[in-house]
Amino acid sequence: FAATSEAPGPAEVARWADDVEILRTDGGVPILRLRARRSQTDVQGQTELTDVRLQLYEADGGEVVVLSPRAISLPEDAPRAGATDSGAGSPGARAGPGPGSWLLEGGVTLTAHGDLTMKTKTLAFFESSGTARTNEQVHFTRGALLGEATGLSYSAGTRRISFPGPLTATLRTEGLGLVRLAAISGGCEPATGVFEARDYTTLTERGEKLNGTLLRLRFSPQKGGLSRIEGMGGFQLETIGLIPAQAGESPL
Repeated sequence: FAATSEAPGPAEVARWADDVEILRTDGGVPILRLRARRSQTDVQGQTELTDVRLQLYEADGGEVVVLSPRAISLPEDAPRAGATDSGAGSPGARAGPGPGSWLLEGGVTLTAHGDLTMKTKTLAFFESSGTARTNEQVHFTRGALLGEATGLSYSAGTRRISFPGPLTATLRTEGLGLVRLAAISGGCEPATGVFEARDYTTLTERGEKLNGTLLRLRFSPQKGGLSRIEGMGGFQLETIGLIPAQAGESPL
């Protein structure tokens, strides 16, 4: 006779719950809220969430909101000192031991302070360190700034978002027209409205090419529009028909 084998099926569900909500606090102050339409945990203890909304509250009152169609629990990390959690929703609605660490996938959207939006395929979140990161391509927008970068990391402690890999972006301004930007790395502080590009090159519609060490775009935290462009750490400017100039501070 011929031997046959069957592909393993999905792991058996040990428990499930609908309309899950978990609030994590530190000293009575909310630091994290996790909501999901459904939670199910298999017999091995891995939890899967669907239609996930994760809110990370910052000390200054700002927040980062993460939306994802699916999340899978990662191995439980050490609990944060002094932190507590509470669950709400269906009986047994707590997703395992608490929010812990999650791999969000299926298309993830992050919104920081309401005006910076980032989209990527997957994102890993680690509660013990208050960090999130991905190595995937990230598409971001803030006002007139549109771009993409390789990788993203976020720290709730520093309230900073970093783009460790190469990034490209376009920015439309009143005086320079459309500005194209390429940089080795970058980052932003949503609370202060500062976006940075390191080891950058810009090209304007007027034919000006600017190379430099650090470019800062300052957005108004209240209105969200671009208020100032600063070049730091030296630059080289090339203009069609003119001799290249060098200086310690950018004229932009």
